[in-house]
Amino acid sequence: MAEVAFWLVCGSLTLNIATTAWSILRPGQRVWPPPGDSSWQYYYSLTLSLIWMLAFLALGILDWNSFRFEHWSRFVLGGAAIVGGVAAAQRAVRALSLHATRGLEGELVTDGPYRYSRNPQYVAYIAVVIGYAVLCNSGLSLVAAGPATVAFLLGPFAEEAWLRERLGDRFEAYVSRVPRFLGRRRASSA
Repeated sequence: MAEVAFWLVCGSLTLNIATTAWSILRPGQRVWPPPGDSSWQYYYSLTLSLIWMLAFLALGILDWNSFRFEHWSRFVLGGAAIVGGVAAAQRAVRALSLHATRGLEGELVTDGPYRYSRNPQYVAYIAVVIGYAVLCNSGLSLVAAGPATVAFLLGPFAEEAWLRERLGDRFEAYVSRVPRFLGRRRASSA
């Protein structure tokens, strides 16, 4: 069963990565962000996300303790990454709104966690995925965390062209001050 969950994770993430790459390379035909919450793009992205996340959760359980890191500290390290990631993601979702988090129209948010990262949710989700794989001590989950991380790292590149179209100079000013993922905040170029 662990192999089935692994291939569900990897298959849906491969489709997600390919779709995101398509959206980056062909912004006029983008799938992500979707044009609306009743579009096929919205349901396609939502379905892929639900499949890989649920399969990833199952994979950690089905492949529990298959890796070599059987030390108790994995519960501390993995647990801290999960709890910290979930808390950071929730804070970022509250700051941005659930509507905008789902890839739908919203206002430019530059406060809260968005003062330090243009994509704090993606950073937080990477921490959760890696933390879960470490906590479960699952070799297959650690492997599957790779494409999940790639998917989270690619997402902003698809979103940025869309944000530039909608928000113009305000988004450009934000980009000039705040790093894409993590890093030092740059001085405002008034």
